[in-house]
Amino acid sequence: MAAKGPKNAPLKVSIRIEGYREARKAIRQLSPDAKRNLRAASLELSQFLAGQVKSAAMSDSAQSALMAPTVRAVRGIVPGVEVGGMAGVGRHGNPAYDVLFGAEFGATAYPQFRPHRGREGYFIFPTIEENDERIGQMWLAAVDETVAQFSGDGEG
Repeated sequence: MAAKGPKNAPLKVSIRIEGYREARKAIRQLSPDAKRNLRAASLELSQFLAGQVKSAAMSDSAQSALMAPTVRAVRGIVPGVEVGGMAGVGRHGNPAYDVLFGAEFGATAYPQFRPHRGREGYFIFPTIEENDERIGQMWLAAVDETVAQFSGDGEG
């Protein structure tokens, strides 16, 4: 999983795909139409993953539930989700990024959050890890299908 972004931006997490490096070579050779086709397939997988993360957030804790409305599917070649951002959450309307890391990883200095759990996480990362193998296989199948569909005469 790769996570990145500045503090007030949503946390973006993409799934780890076994075989991605090999597939990347084939993807580079694809036409723009084929890449659009692959992005559409990836978005469907991202939407499924976002639904899983939202469900996990709703069933985890009060702070995690505040993050559920901020979960979104990421558009791109590789499936992923983004969580948090500037949206106001909770009764005081605090920005989601103020709550996100405490909700996901806990804290030692802030008593409103659960105990710090290190890198393990409570609802985002465990849910993604639980789904990454299956989604990775589905994504690789979509790559194979796209390559087969758009190879040959270059027409789709």
